Amino acid sequence: MWKHPAFIVSVALTLVAMAAMVVLLVFNPWGSQGPAVEGLRISSDSGAVSLEWAGAVEGAEVYAIDPGSDEPVDLSQLVRGQAVWIPAASGLYTDRTCFVVRPLTVPDAEASVPGGAEEQEAVVAPVPRVDDHAALASQGAAAACVSDAA
Repeated sequence: MWKHPAFIVSVALTLVAMAAMVVLLVFNPWGSQGPAVEGLRISSDSGAVSLEWAGAVEGAEVYAIDPGSDEPVDLSQLVRGQAVWIPAASGLYTDRTCFVVRPLTVPDAEASVPGGAEEQEAVVAPVPRVDDHAALASQGAAAACVSDAA
């Protein structure tokens, strides 16, 4: 039976199909990169800065980065839909501050225990630098600075 041409063709095609499946699972050419922040606009008016964007409708994280500071300041609690309004009186930004807006992190499905009551841990990536375009793109983030505000 194993010398029959139909059997040999069947085995060969099965191996080719399995190899193709592995390649597609590893490289995932049609996979989604997830929601991304697009069209980030910054404007400054009457003592406040506002940021508006498209995409990332499930929510976004906003970080303020001042030149020379060690850590970005998380302003995510100010997000309302796809916009943030930050009053100057809050002291949360200066004329040199830049903002990074990125989609919320996706919970790690493997971190939860089936049937357990524990919260899923979120996968947290470091906030990319404003001038690191590759890191911004890989996280679906966008950046804008107060100095660019209209």
